[in-house]
Amino acid sequence: MKVISTKANKVPYGWPESRRRYVSGYVLNNGLVLLESERDTEGKYRAGAGMDGMYLQTGRLFEPVHGADGNLVGFSECTPTPGTNRGMIERGKENG
Repeated sequence: MKVISTKANKVPYGWPESRRRYVSGYVLNNGLVLLESERDTEGKYRAGAGMDGMYLQTGRLFEPVHGADGNLVGFSECTPTPGTNRGMIERGKENG
């Protein structure tokens, strides 16, 4: 299993000129973005790619990888589980 580490745990979101804020999520070392608001019902993250605070879903899924101490060490790419509900978790508004 290849683990991709993170380089940030807050993600710039929105247009730089007007409504830029930082939301909960991760910027991976490969440049992909994982937002807390883009997790499925199994807790896997739907990756996004983009720039300047605007992201498009890539269709790739990632799951968190924790060390023996329980701390997050990175994410590994995974495939959808056949026959499961891939719906989104309902979440409240992100605090910006």
